[in-house]
Amino acid sequence: MGDHSHGTDEHGHEHLGHPLSVRFLVGILMALLFLTVVTVGVSYIEMGRTVALLVALLVAVVKASLVALFFMHLRWDKPFNSVILVASMAFLILFIAFAKLDTGEYMHEITPMTEAPGYVEQGLKGN
Repeated sequence: MGDHSHGTDEHGHEHLGHPLSVRFLVGILMALLFLTVVTVGVSYIEMGRTVALLVALLVAVVKASLVALFFMHLRWDKPFNSVILVASMAFLILFIAFAKLDTGEYMHEITPMTEAPGYVEQGLKGN
């Protein structure tokens, strides 16, 4: 068994990673900060819940994509890793969509607790 450091592969070649210029990284940082300001700004604009949610999700997807592509180096990694990331995000979105759809189907049948038969409001007593 040979002694391998963390920066080399099995053939002894050193991994240099993907050096990015400081200017490029600052550009990504500025884009992320700008998109954060957009997210906050959208919350102050009256455009309806659904549209505001869609805009916020779109901005979040763009921000997550920037982080995954450049800070997690998926841009230069094997394509299979990107497929796994996209597939897992698609399944997460599908799961949330089904949960939201299911919740909307029976919400009209729920009776608030204060209107339930036999409900007695109990006050909390201090010790």
